[in-house]
Amino acid sequence: MNVVERTPEPIAQGDPETAGPVLTMPGAPAAFHLMAKPTGAVCNLDCEYCFFLSKEMLYPGSRFRMAEEIHESYIRQLLQAHAGAPEVVVAWQGGEPTMMGLDFFRRSVELVDELKQPHQRIQYTIQTNGVLVDEHWAEFFKTNDVLVGLSVDGPKDLHDRYRVDKRPLYVLEGDQVTDRTVNPEAFGRFLATLFDEWAARCRRGVRAALRHRPRQLVRRAGRRVRVLRDVWWGCGARAQR
Repeated sequence: MNVVERTPEPIAQGDPETAGPVLTMPGAPAAFHLMAKPTGAVCNLDCEYCFFLSKEMLYPGSRFRMAEEIHESYIRQLLQAHAGAPEVVVAWQGGEPTMMGLDFFRRSVELVDELKQPHQRIQYTIQTNGVLVDEHWAEFFKTNDVLVGLSVDGPKDLHDRYRVDKRPLYVLEGDQVTDRTVNPEAFGRFLATLFDEWAARCRRGVRAALRHRPRQLVRRAGRRVRVLRDVWWGCGARAQR
């Protein structure tokens, strides 16, 4: 195969009439846009079409939280890299960035105030699913003029079809059960299936213990398993009523 080397064409500058595909103004300061993901791929939703959630498996054992020293280093380097720029965009994305907690973002503003240069104007942005946003978040956004991108797929029927969450099976608000509830029959089947899996693992553990522990300890463990089984099935039966 013959390899032909080509010299890249220079990027045109100056006059828009003679500029190439990329126009660089003479003397323009170096600037760029970077979106940081402080929680990595971790999210409090489980959207069926999300391509990013599975990336969590690339980092087994990770806490998926930006460490304090990394946080400070990131803000410092971001501002230093824009030393000649009049505006710096501090952008947060995820996963779901609000899972870091509001204090993390308050600290971000403190770091920026400490480290920015007098001529630098700061624009804060965040992309969120809005699940954790309450009046405290709203006050923070307003106070710091944060540009908020809210992920919505359209009307409720469309939005809820694939954007499912990871909340518990039953969610109580006062003495009322919300519309995120599964029916009693489904909850009972869930408990029964979960117990069957747990009991199977217990049986495997008992068989292994017979080879290494006295029989009286194994019998004691067996009694505990039977008591827990009775309690578990009682919960399932009450849920199905």
